[in-house]
Amino acid sequence: MNSRIGLILATTAIGVAGCAAAPTARPAPTGLAGEAGVHNADVDARAKVSLDEIEPRAVLPPGKGTSVGTPPLEAVHLYAQAHEAILDHDRASAIDLMQKAVAADPQSYELHRALGELYLTPTTEFSDRSIAALEQAADLEPDHLDLQANLGRQYLAKGDTASALKHLRLALRTRQYASDSANASIAEFFLATLLRSDGYDQAALEVYQRLSRHLKSSSMSMRTNLEVAPLREHLDAIDADIADLLVLTGKYDQAIAAFAGQVELHPSNFELRSKQVHLLMVSHRGDAAVAAAQDAAVHFRANRESIALLDEACAAAGRTDGATAALSKLHEAHPNDHAILFALADLLRRDKRDAEADKILDAAAARDPADFEILRRRVEVKITAGARDPAANMLIEATALRPDLDAETAPLWSRLSRSDDHHRLRYPAIAALQVPKEQEASRSFWLWRLANAAHRDDVALPALERSLAQTPAFGPAYRDRVDEIWSRDDLTDDAKAAAVEALAAQAEASDKSLAAEVRGLGLARQAKFSDAADAFARAIELGGKSPDLMLSRAAALRKIAQESAADSLLWKVISDHPTLREAYEDLYLASIRRDMDSQADRVISTWLAADPDGVTARRIQAIQAMREGRSKAAETILLRLFNDHADDPEAVAAIGGHYIRRNAPEKFIALLQQRHAQEPLNMAVNSALIEALTAAHRPDDDAAAVIDAARAAAAGDPDLLYSISGLYTRVGKKEASESALADVLKLDPNHPGASNDLGYAWTEDGKNLPEAEALIRKAIEAEPKNVSYLDSMGWILYKRGKWAEAKEYLDRAIGAHESSASARPADPTVLDHRGDVLYRLGEKDAAAVDWQHAADHISALKDDADDDMKLLRGQLLEKARQEKAGEAVDVAPVPGKADSPRADVKTNAKADDEKLPK
Repeated sequence: MNSRIGLILATTAIGVAGCAAAPTARPAPTGLAGEAGVHNADVDARAKVSLDEIEPRAVLPPGKGTSVGTPPLEAVHLYAQAHEAILDHDRASAIDLMQKAVAADPQSYELHRALGELYLTPTTEFSDRSIAALEQAADLEPDHLDLQANLGRQYLAKGDTASALKHLRLALRTRQYASDSANASIAEFFLATLLRSDGYDQAALEVYQRLSRHLKSSSMSMRTNLEVAPLREHLDAIDADIADLLVLTGKYDQAIAAFAGQVELHPSNFELRSKQVHLLMVSHRGDAAVAAAQDAAVHFRANRESIALLDEACAAAGRTDGATAALSKLHEAHPNDHAILFALADLLRRDKRDAEADKILDAAAARDPADFEILRRRVEVKITAGARDPAANMLIEATALRPDLDAETAPLWSRLSRSDDHHRLRYPAIAALQVPKEQEASRSFWLWRLANAAHRDDVALPALERSLAQTPAFGPAYRDRVDEIWSRDDLTDDAKAAAVEALAAQAEASDKSLAAEVRGLGLARQAKFSDAADAFARAIELGGKSPDLMLSRAAALRKIAQESAADSLLWKVISDHPTLREAYEDLYLASIRRDMDSQADRVISTWLAADPDGVTARRIQAIQAMREGRSKAAETILLRLFNDHADDPEAVAAIGGHYIRRNAPEKFIALLQQRHAQEPLNMAVNSALIEALTAAHRPDDDAAAVIDAARAAAAGDPDLLYSISGLYTRVGKKEASESALADVLKLDPNHPGASNDLGYAWTEDGKNLPEAEALIRKAIEAEPKNVSYLDSMGWILYKRGKWAEAKEYLDRAIGAHESSASARPADPTVLDHRGDVLYRLGEKDAAAVDWQHAADHISALKDDADDDMKLLRGQLLEKARQEKAGEAVDVAPVPGKADSPRADVKTNAKADDEKLPK
């Protein structure tokens, strides 16, 4: 079945009791490589036959006539009883009564037809008894459009295409056909589909054209008929079939015009564009083919398919200089056309002519320095050439001049710092960059972002402070500070609100709009959405224009059910910032949530036109295809997305989710394994592959082999090795994880994450305790507020018998959690640790409270609690029970100490300390 027709049939329910299956259509040509692809002289002769010329000719036979005069009273009575049974949903009785009515009045057209309709159930597509009864009705009165169409559809479902063709053609000969557009359209749809599948190309074309005219009618019957509505919604698919049939029947001029109209309606459909170009080529319209291919290359940003099409069109037109020269000439004629400029730049990059791409983009930037898209292309050229420092300088300068670009430039920073690239831009390089004073706020902000992504709070937080200290106030830093404040575990909600207010007061000295925005962000965090929306509105009144401000206001408006206002605001954001992912995503999800399919389609088409290579845009395009039942199309989109962006976790997760939902995890694993072999340092692929192997219950060694390959490729890169150590932990390879952490510390002795993790691993094993304590202390020196590091310090001190000191660190780790109902619950593991410390100190009641709170926190997680947490909950409850029963509690053992803890135990840790190297 033609995919477009299949979509229509999947959403159409026609007739009394179900929709007959349409026949499988012959596929339309997907490419027209030569004239033979358009018209084959040996094709079956019926392809040229018109509808009226098909033998035997369609002629309505004279009816045998129905009964005249007054119908028998018995038949009338039985019909009335049958109707009552239908209303009572007693189908069996209705059929029995209607059969008796037919026997009483065998010449009644209405009775035979009613009986035929009763025989067809809602779950069947045809019924031999229904067909027989309807044939009897047709013998009596053949001149009924819906009757003939019903018979045709049932014969189609039965597989009797000859009878189906007969009755569907007769439907078009009835008197009602000229006046009943709705039922005429239904008959035309099934007849056209059948004719095409049987090779009657010319006849199918005629019927499809009639169908298109009917569906474009604005008559009341067409607009209100629910059975016709799905056909009207997919009129574009029918017009596309007409274009295909025009090609098949050799009507090139009409086909060219039809494809031009289709491309105008669906500019992002590459298949349509390809057909259009190939048709122009085989019609010997070389210049027009090149022009159409150029337009496709511009629209699709010179991707592989569009450039291949342009190269093919140039070759067919005898232009040996190829696609690059074609676009170069086009750019010379239209130097201010950005679409042509960017397509040419991409093509030059493809041909490794980066210097030329640089030149034309630099010239464009000089003409329009505020254009973000030009900036993006210039940065991409630098990234491709491996010039990461110049690319970083470009981005820092751009966001210093226009701080509102931070959201749009963030994906470029991600590309610069790709984890699978040994030559990626790292935060030390940003720290070392020399920039003018007016760019310091921007430089420090991006240093904060990169170091924070690498979990280096010791570098990140001071950088954020430096950005905040600059004047005038740098908006992106203030927004991130609000997020950082609300992510802290050591503050109550009241303390966080106070910190945000202090931040707003700091901003107010140089930017009142930003101050109002910061207050709005704080209010939103407190779920005071109406007040937040007002604060954001105030910020806009004061001159705020950043897309972050608009997004925040839209989010607050949605929370207070002002959906239309949020939509309008986001459409304005998109017009000003056409590549801003967050705005499109919000609009699309809001449209789906409210069943606004037309707006959802508009969002996707606008998004893809502005950013056809965007990961999220293409992922949502695939989601939309799935919603429309086009699973294969969705898979094609996601596979292309993965091939283009396999380093992006979103792209990897999208194709993985597709295969897992279809119960095909092995396909996903094979795809990941192939990519891993090519790119062993691709952490997005590695992480997904390990998870997929584990879910498929593959041996741990399979996953470990993946990590081993990544480790070998990452030699000499401390940040990558640190990530790899975490992968080893996930698959239970403890010794390999510790070895990788040791390698990190050889390369970067001050790496706080590796220091903490290795120290904690040794602590859990009860080995190298003095060295473990030294490592963890080094981590805390770098990040004194890191809850994980504070917990590690408390635990190593516990293991060394320094219980009073251990309690101090664990108290700091837990902070105000247990003293404030508004604070997030403390980590159950930290509470468990402190409970053991309190028990060792003789504070048994306080210990029991910690254990119970920890167990309660795990219970609150419900299904989100993993197996380790569920195991810990059982241990916590057992500890609480033992303490309540007055039994000795099974707290964690201390190396070198008696198993039964005593409150007055003195430590001998000093002797261990003396073993540390001086």
